[in-house]
Amino acid sequence: MTAKGPAYEKEIPVRVNVQMPSRLRRGLDAKASEIQISVPELIRVLLRQGLAQLEKEELERQLAAGYEYLAGGDQALLEEFSAVDLEGWEEW
Repeated sequence: MTAKGPAYEKEIPVRVNVQMPSRLRRGLDAKASEIQISVPELIRVLLRQGLAQLEKEELERQLAAGYEYLAGGDQALLEEFSAVDLEGWEEW
């Protein structure tokens, strides 16, 4: 780790061998040619985007679960104090 933290460390490339259908490879070749980048760079870009999307979806699931948990707690708290809230009020 450097003095600036792990985010500033140099990334060390690693080789990955991936098998895919030829139709997918042709699509990668065509898109890479269209946007004028190499196929390996296109794959890196798509992987980063896909991982970021998965992380975002997981965060959204966790937030939704937290909101549901808190909402349940809020309801329990409301019910617990409902008698006190109505104390001193005329009957409805």
